[in-house]
Amino acid sequence: MNTINDKEDCINFGGQWINKDSNFDNIFTASLTLFEMMTTEGWLDVMYSGIDARGINLEPKKNNNIYLSLFFIAFIGNIHL
Repeated sequence: MNTINDKEDCINFGGQWINKDSNFDNIFTASLTLFEMMTTEGWLDVMYSGIDARGINLEPKKNNNIYLSLFFIAFIGNIHL
């Protein structure tokens, strides 16, 4: 069984490495992602993606950093005070 751990593995196995639309890869998309979260539209999807993230060009792993959820909850909580 072949395991894909990173972008290089994905490409070597003939796949395409595509980032989600909402991400924090650069300042522009990060700003748009935070704005999207401020509207509370799809913020849970962004939170789950953040929790699963392992690093740059690494395949996500479910619940990799559950403590990161505190940032997202605090961010949403501060917006609606």
